[in-house]
Amino acid sequence: MLPGMPPSAPQKPNLNEAQRSQMFDELDHFELWFATTWQWLWRGAIVVVAIAVVALIIYEVQKAGESKVNEAFAAIEFDNSLSTTDRMTQLEGKIAEYPTAPAADLARLTVANEAVKSANYDKAMGIFTELFENQTTIEPIRVRAQINKAYILMNKAQNDSAIAVLENLRGELPQMTPFALLECNYALATLYTASKNFEKLDPIIQSFETDRLMATAISQSPLSFVVNRLIGSYKANRTNTIGADLSKIGVDMSKIGPQPSPAPVKTTDTAKAN
Repeated sequence: MLPGMPPSAPQKPNLNEAQRSQMFDELDHFELWFATTWQWLWRGAIVVVAIAVVALIIYEVQKAGESKVNEAFAAIEFDNSLSTTDRMTQLEGKIAEYPTAPAADLARLTVANEAVKSANYDKAMGIFTELFENQTTIEPIRVRAQINKAYILMNKAQNDSAIAVLENLRGELPQMTPFALLECNYALATLYTASKNFEKLDPIIQSFETDRLMATAISQSPLSFVVNRLIGSYKANRTNTIGADLSKIGVDMSKIGPQPSPAPVKTTDTAKAN
């Protein structure tokens, strides 16, 4: 093209008969492939939807089944007409029948607590140990099992073993709830007070007063009175044995077991001030 001349219109390619035939053959092949593939894609989509529906049905059936199993456990646990022996027997039967049910571990904890009531401490200790060491057990049950195990050891005057159990709990589950940590620390504080182990006791007492979550938990916990009494005794006479026996540290073996959950910890101005 010469300079200054307008561009010429693009030229259409000149296809010969063989080229045109090849192009239409390729279009025919594509249409056939698309039609065949679309049928399979459509069938595949139907299969996927069908599988999803079946999975949903199975899930709902399992959910309903678990609900019935949980209700069966609860019916035994809250039946006040049952004796300690009958409750344990029936719960153990359900545990054997549904060992992996969501309610099974709580039932195991109940069986252990019932064993404590009947002074079958070896049985209770075995169950508490199993619950704590099982990593699939939910945290609140693991915490309660370990603390209850420590209470049994304290009741047997095996304080060193109780300390080991509680320290193991703090090391294994450092992020436990403030209320659980408060109970664990209070039990440890009484044990360290009895043995005059102030190296271990001092940081715990300090945490009661300086840790905001701990201070708030104390203000809302049923343990508030005994914890504050322990703090007062500590300040009054740090070098003496304070609360060395169970009657002075608020441990009632007849009431060992899951306690009602206190209200959630909320940071208050009072807690901040502490």
